[in-house]
Amino acid sequence: MGRVTLPDAVQRALDANPQVEMARARVEEAEAQRTETWSGFLPSVSAYWSYGRGNTPSGALFARLNQRRLPPQPNFNEPGVFEDWQLGLEAGVNLFRGGRKFSDRRLSEIRVERRRLERARTFNRLEGAVVRAYFDVLAARAFVEIAQAAQQTIQARLERARIQMEGGALLKSDLLSLQVRSAKTDDRMVRSENRLRLARANLAELMGVDVDRPFEVAPSSDAELDVPEGYEAGLTEALRQRPELAIARKAVESARVRRAQSWQSWFPSLDARVRAFVAAPAFDEFRLDDGNWDIGLNLRWRLFDGLSRPARTRQAEAMVKVMRARDERATRMVQLEVMTAYTNLEGAVSRLGTAKEALEQAKEALRLVTIEREGGAATLTRYLQTQSAETEARMRLAAARFDVRTARADVARSLGRFAETTPKRASTDAEVR
Repeated sequence: MGRVTLPDAVQRALDANPQVEMARARVEEAEAQRTETWSGFLPSVSAYWSYGRGNTPSGALFARLNQRRLPPQPNFNEPGVFEDWQLGLEAGVNLFRGGRKFSDRRLSEIRVERRRLERARTFNRLEGAVVRAYFDVLAARAFVEIAQAAQQTIQARLERARIQMEGGALLKSDLLSLQVRSAKTDDRMVRSENRLRLARANLAELMGVDVDRPFEVAPSSDAELDVPEGYEAGLTEALRQRPELAIARKAVESARVRRAQSWQSWFPSLDARVRAFVAAPAFDEFRLDDGNWDIGLNLRWRLFDGLSRPARTRQAEAMVKVMRARDERATRMVQLEVMTAYTNLEGAVSRLGTAKEALEQAKEALRLVTIEREGGAATLTRYLQTQSAETEARMRLAAARFDVRTARADVARSLGRFAETTPKRASTDAEVR
């Protein structure tokens, strides 16, 4: 797979992640259901063939009438055995259902819109997760590089200490202290490598590839996300474009349509039908000139159904209230997510500044202690402590840098920036250096 940039990782996830495939399939399903609702406005047409045999007086009479072969003086009491072959077409269409066909149509349209919004929500969540995982890999790789540098430094010191001890210029306790520090450095290296391996596996899973597939992550020049400055501006954008809020509003609209359907169930239903057929006493005696047809209307009005319709109406009214409450809760949850994201971003920027100052102080302290150590004024223990503090400061700075980037990605996700798979990016690497 080679080196993967952030846009590459996002595109691979949108192309291959099963969550996206499921979201797209649900949209296709909803669109097919919407097409199906048109059947309520169109007639149904079917062809049929039937065969009957018997000796009942009424059956014989009507069969021979349809066949147009009634004898001049029929014996109604002893009609004998008759056969009736029929071949025909029949069609029917609903003319009125109290508006329920239009409600079904509107519900199907709302379902399509909701599925599309759910697909946008999947895009937003998935791309946010990919960006976070991408930065986790970069941060883990930076930790490995820092741990490697510390490991090389301590190994060089250890080799030098062994030589000094053999020459009698170093105490054995100092050598043991170096060996303990070396073991801690090795442990940090193992943990950093494990973190990198797991971070890569997580990113691979999001991209829809095997988690054990090797690849490298390349820093991207457009990895920083441009987000509004301040919570108020961000909240305004989130309330305008977060898919979750639109989904909640569609749920309210759907509940209102179903409430209207519960009222429409009180109206009658009117259907029209037409049939054309030919009948014959044998299969080879059909005559088109003897064709029959009939047409009719069927009105059904259910006057009483055991109080089920009033109960369904109350249920629909209650569901409207539930959906309104969910809509309000969704708004509060979005507000909370945006506030949390901006608070975390402010904290990450603050920690970045602190980490920069701490690293400068740790570097200066290590420089001074190194001079003192070479002059014999500082103990080995103090030198090792200072060196460890400098390594920790480097790791904290690396973590702070990627925390800022991750926090910006969380802000973008909370605003719904990834819902249309075209996030706004700006090159602002200088802000986190």
